[in-house]
Amino acid sequence: MACFCRDDYGFDEDPEARQRDRELSRELKADAKSQRCHVRLLLLGAGESGKSTIIRQLQIIHGGDDFHFDQDSYTLDILRNVAVNMGEIAAAMAGGRAPLEPAVTLASPENDAHLQYLRTLSDGMSDNARDRELCVERLMPLRTDSEQRERFVQAIEALWADEGVRAAFERSSEYQLSDNAAYFFDRLRSLQELNFRYSNDDVVRLRNQTSGISESTFEMKGHRFRLVDVGGQRQERPKWIQCFTDVTAVIWVASSSGYDLTLREDNKSNRLRESLSLFEGMWKNRFLRNVSVILFLNKQDMLELKMQRSGAGGRLKQFFPEYNGEDNLDSARKFILKQFEDIRDAYDSRSESFKFKTLYTHFTCAVDKNNIERVFEASRDILIRLSLQRMAIL
Repeated sequence: MACFCRDDYGFDEDPEARQRDRELSRELKADAKSQRCHVRLLLLGAGESGKSTIIRQLQIIHGGDDFHFDQDSYTLDILRNVAVNMGEIAAAMAGGRAPLEPAVTLASPENDAHLQYLRTLSDGMSDNARDRELCVERLMPLRTDSEQRERFVQAIEALWADEGVRAAFERSSEYQLSDNAAYFFDRLRSLQELNFRYSNDDVVRLRNQTSGISESTFEMKGHRFRLVDVGGQRQERPKWIQCFTDVTAVIWVASSSGYDLTLREDNKSNRLRESLSLFEGMWKNRFLRNVSVILFLNKQDMLELKMQRSGAGGRLKQFFPEYNGEDNLDSARKFILKQFEDIRDAYDSRSESFKFKTLYTHFTCAVDKNNIERVFEASRDILIRLSLQRMAIL
């Protein structure tokens, strides 16, 4: 927009008018600069890959404008996560929808009452926000009644100390169990003693299934970043296409440790293979053809734990027969990365239309604040450059 220093009759404006004009010009330039520095990121990936965890971590790190602690809400979420996780273990031991074969039984029969109590309490509950009303009804007494909460904590402690429950936990890849189970089982007594004054680590590790589309913003080194998070479960994916416009870059989050796990919504489909299939669909999507992708190979902490076990390489080969690496983290992460790179290379070799699309990769651990801070610091300049390129000013 041009700003003129003469009026319609050709007479010079007074000094005050010229000063106002200069101030307006500066404001317009500042506004244009602000728009140029606005980075819109679309977080995609299969369910339980860690997208929402990354957003919560960034909100804590950068103090985003919509992040705050809700004491009652987060306390109920912690209690729900604990109850649902122990309920999943109890159901697997009792021969539920994903029974353990061979079966696992309690080492201490007196813990059966605790097991039945947890199964009844958690029946019908899940990590989905749609179950919020049921969770409040079941768990609010634990929040307000110290005796009921103590009974709950004692039941969890007794079961978590039972060797049979521990054995079932070690076989959690055979049924659905959230990654935060052990963390909150170990932490529950401390939270009880602290009257549930939880830490940032507790909030980050909470499991809340994303439903619908949510947006978060944060500032980093003078630049505004907007993150759009869309649920990764199958029923949520039709909403993805609504977010494919005005995107600076896609952050694709994949669970590296999901190579031996199945989808929560389909216990016949492998999580990592599902992520690879979705990644291919995203990479070739015509609406995102010129949008670069930052790949977060997430849950490196969980992958490391799995690869430390005896025969880990053989187990990876069981689900991915093409794996010929060793029983260590480095071999596993290189193999998993190559699966995504092969998809990129296949399309790059077929068509010139992908020549402006770039794949950037990071190994991430969403629950590690320092890791996420370093990764986004390393990505910041790339994202700003991509934003400027999309606005055709480079």
